[in-house]
Amino acid sequence: MPKVSVIIPVYNVEKYLPKCLDSVINQTLEDIEIICINDCSTDGSLTILKEFASKDKRIKIIDFEVNKGVGFARNTGIDKASGEYISFLDPDDWWEPAFAAKTYNKITENDADIVQFAHNRYTDKKIQYDIVNKIQNVINGINYNEYFCDFVNLVWDKIYKTSFIKNNDIKFPLNIHPTEDVLFVLECFSYKPKVVFLPECLCNYRIDRDGSAMKKYDKLVINQIQAAKILFQSDFFKNSDDEYKKLCIQKLFGGIVYFCILTIRKNSPMKVYLSELRDFVTNITDYISKELVYNNKEFKTLINFVNIHNKQKEKHDKSFCDNTCL
Repeated sequence: MPKVSVIIPVYNVEKYLPKCLDSVINQTLEDIEIICINDCSTDGSLTILKEFASKDKRIKIIDFEVNKGVGFARNTGIDKASGEYISFLDPDDWWEPAFAAKTYNKITENDADIVQFAHNRYTDKKIQYDIVNKIQNVINGINYNEYFCDFVNLVWDKIYKTSFIKNNDIKFPLNIHPTEDVLFVLECFSYKPKVVFLPECLCNYRIDRDGSAMKKYDKLVINQIQAAKILFQSDFFKNSDDEYKKLCIQKLFGGIVYFCILTIRKNSPMKVYLSELRDFVTNITDYISKELVYNNKEFKTLINFVNIHNKQKEKHDKSFCDNTCL
């Protein structure tokens, strides 16, 4: 049994894939398996995977004949994983050489279900390290709820005990991207895992790459609304206590607010999502009880956002953005 299974969904990333794979095969911890799911790429990604696999037998390629999406790809990787622990890596990102060794040692020494580690945020201009201080604050005993939204944003900045994932049958939702990460991690945390924190930057996260879904701000508002509806219908949400439900709601509503404001700042068309947002806010009690959103500041911001757009022309939205706090 390998110590760590790394799951890499691959779709049209030939520009970045070699750097990603190089970082994995050159880990100081060699006892790993590398599960690469080619989701019907139309560029040279599959050729690159085959070239690497011919030189490293730890690489296993699963080749989809039809594009099925990142959630289905990762779920397939979970099903095939045979390692003690599971980690996820996106094909445009890359690991530090001691990633597997340090996370494996941390999670085994503490008999934990999840290890949360820090990461670099990489652009052509700079690298940001802001997440290290947030993790250190949690270690030092500062209220975890204050940082909850940061910690559930990403799936790949953690390593998971395989038995914890499989025994609880935790899977990624299908037909939604992005935000499938958030829903997966929220489900993980609903089972109250033992989590330990490692304030070291072990993964390099490439932001703002060409073709990234995170650049389509107007569509991301609709995505966040859809994610909230999926959350409300999920068994883990329904079975959670009200305190955890409110944390989940805070996260999803905060995401809707965030991307609403970005659409204004980036001059994206608001008409793409405004009708759906208005319907969601107006009929929120069709999804959850009013007690769960009572005094939720993000929900109040969404109400204000809709009311303002009911009264004003789009040219006045910029002033709303400048005077709204996330």
